[in-house]
Amino acid sequence: MSGPPRQIRSHLQTRLARSAASGVRPDVFEAVVARFLEAQLASQIAAGQTLADIACEQGSGRETLRSQLKAVFDKTGTARQAGLVLLLSKLAAPAAYAGESPDDGHS
Repeated sequence: MSGPPRQIRSHLQTRLARSAASGVRPDVFEAVVARFLEAQLASQIAAGQTLADIACEQGSGRETLRSQLKAVFDKTGTARQAGLVLLLSKLAAPAAYAGESPDDGHS
């Protein structure tokens, strides 16, 4: 799903209301949404954006983003943004090789 973060949040709120109506536990849905937002934040940090930039772009409070970032740190075993960026760059590096064709000289 692409689009501005406000549109994404609005869409997720609509989905939450529908999931509750269809019997999906709201706490489960909210947990999934939280993981999505944490992954989005980690990606933005890895791309070089600051928390201030992200807060302005999303219309979110910096404290909200700090809480999400702390959750990302806990889940990744990192303690600083630089450590998170390094970890994510290591995870992304193998993806650069996934698109190599068989006749790229490595036969």
